[in-house]
Amino acid sequence: MPNEAAIAFASITEGDLANAELPHALVEVEHLRFAAVNHTFAELVKRDRLTLLGAYLDRFAPTNAKRTRALDAMVAGWVPNYQEEVSLPLDDGTAIAATMTATGVRDGNNAVAFLLVSFEAHGTTATFESGARPELVVDRRFTIRIPRDDFATSLGYTSDSIIGLTLISLIHPDDLQAFTNVAAHVREGRVLEATLRLRIVGGDFEFHTWETVLTPGRHRSTDLWFGAPIVAGSPVANSTATAAVVGESNAFDWNLLSPREHEVLVLVAQGLRVPSIARELFVHPGTVRNHLSAIFKKVGVASQHELADRLHQDPRFAAP
Repeated sequence: MPNEAAIAFASITEGDLANAELPHALVEVEHLRFAAVNHTFAELVKRDRLTLLGAYLDRFAPTNAKRTRALDAMVAGWVPNYQEEVSLPLDDGTAIAATMTATGVRDGNNAVAFLLVSFEAHGTTATFESGARPELVVDRRFTIRIPRDDFATSLGYTSDSIIGLTLISLIHPDDLQAFTNVAAHVREGRVLEATLRLRIVGGDFEFHTWETVLTPGRHRSTDLWFGAPIVAGSPVANSTATAAVVGESNAFDWNLLSPREHEVLVLVAQGLRVPSIARELFVHPGTVRNHLSAIFKKVGVASQHELADRLHQDPRFAAP
């Protein structure tokens, strides 16, 4: 009797799903490459179907931490499927906003070897011009990797002086929570881009209004790109940089935390408990407890309740 993966492969290859409401593809899990592609999907992205076979899923939906965790959870049998918002690039420089749904397909050994992927298109969206350079690039821990000279000088810095700084240490405490929430949505693919207005510390030790467009990094999935238009306004009246200095007794150094610990910390600050954090991150609750134990040692607390109290006293996590 044919296994589930063989049936799905034959259905897509023979065109049985060609008239389905959603375009479909079969993606092998090990390398995330298209094993079979529906004519409907090929028409959606305006490419010949045969040229898509063997192509990496990352070509249309850059890999991110959320998907990696979801795939691990599906292979382990914890979740049956997952969804994320993606941007399907077209050759004309635009992209199609779509919801991608992936369901684990098991082979004859009952192991998840393929994904049955569906894309529900929501319309065309503009993208950055081909070859456009971001004004600023930060990594997963918000460390500044690549600042353009125009960005640095507009705030009174030199490019070399801010490489390696943590962007969140420069953002006004009242704007920080909103920024981290939006950054998480962009990084996890919930939104394709976001326009932000923040107050950021300049080289003159005053806060300046900063407007930018935030998108996922193109070359490294964990990066964030800040692109044009960027406007650095004049200093905000009666606002000094002293509020952003991390030297208060209740503040701690973000650089002590690993990227995964940072994710857990943000969810703790939102009031989530271990089971909810595990579901949000697609990990086992025991894994969350291990991360919390590591965080407790680095922050200097003994329990999640104590950690939550510490976060509420930290201006970077204080509610607006």
